[in-house]
Amino acid sequence: MAKLSGSHTWCPIEEFASAEGARVEIIRARIASGTLSGALIQGQWYVISNMVQLKIADPTRAHRAILELHAAVENGVYSAGYGLHELRLKYDHEEIRTAIGQLTAAEAQNSGAPVEIILSRRTIRLHRSLHGDMLGVLLEWQIEVKHRDALKQYPPGLDFRKT
Repeated sequence: MAKLSGSHTWCPIEEFASAEGARVEIIRARIASGTLSGALIQGQWYVISNMVQLKIADPTRAHRAILELHAAVENGVYSAGYGLHELRLKYDHEEIRTAIGQLTAAEAQNSGAPVEIILSRRTIRLHRSLHGDMLGVLLEWQIEVKHRDALKQYPPGLDFRKT
């Protein structure tokens, strides 16, 4: 089964900050504000990433996928945490376009309120701790479905210096 995103990971905050080119204090502030998932465990801060994954079982049918949310659910709102929830999805261009717009809207980024998106005619309420990961998989899925044929010309690992 092909995956568009890697498995969720616990990364030490220093390592994550270095990879992002940011100061640790900035990353800790993002965790505190809820825009980034993280936890303090035995005195060490960790960033939790890739809490949302999209699996495509058949690459020839990229419009069908399974969305995995590594999340807790409270009052119908999914937030980064323990638990695995799977939703079978069928690609709908308008739903994906609308969901991407809702996740990138200034209100979604500045408000503490959950964002409601619709996927496969189901309303999904997301805490801001999942916005970034959800946005990432939806953008990747959109590219995979809409540009699948063009992507075949450039398989992973292709050395562009030789083309």
